[in-house]
Amino acid sequence: MADIEVEEIVVVSDVSEGSSSGDDSGVGGGLLPEPIKGVRNCRVPPFVTKLYDLVGNKAIDSTISWVSNHNVAQMENQVSVGASSFAIWNEVDFVKNVLPLMSKSNNFDSFITQLNNYGFKKVSWDRREYANEWFQEGKPHLLKYIKRRNKQIISDNEKVTYEIKKLQSESSEVDNELHAFKAHVDNTI
Repeated sequence: MADIEVEEIVVVSDVSEGSSSGDDSGVGGGLLPEPIKGVRNCRVPPFVTKLYDLVGNKAIDSTISWVSNHNVAQMENQVSVGASSFAIWNEVDFVKNVLPLMSKSNNFDSFITQLNNYGFKKVSWDRREYANEWFQEGKPHLLKYIKRRNKQIISDNEKVTYEIKKLQSESSEVDNELHAFKAHVDNTI
């Protein structure tokens, strides 16, 4: 019995290695994907984790997959260590079959907005290819650096900029009125 308990502890330890909670809820049923190894004690946004799992899922490569950077590695005389961008090859299939796995919404534009919110950039105008410096094939430990943009800070900055421009415009208008009034007074005296 003692040997079995030791083996069970080792198995649980291996399974929970990549999760921050340390639970083994993904064991047994096979419903949840295996935790990403190397991502420990940090908060990777669920959107990013789901996207990483889907891009790496070989079963749906015809819909969404990593884009090989083989040509770049050849030009720099390096060995390709993994892709640094992904592409959506079949948008219709993606919206119908893959997007529901990521979110409640099947709205492709909302998905693109999410990509933008997490700092992904479109890298090809010929196809729907996106990249983020921390989203790389075979390097899940980098995912912890992907953070959602803080909209409130952007909104506050935009509000302040707008107010400054508005006040400058109003000040200019008041100056013009004052000069016109002075000219009128000078002409009447």
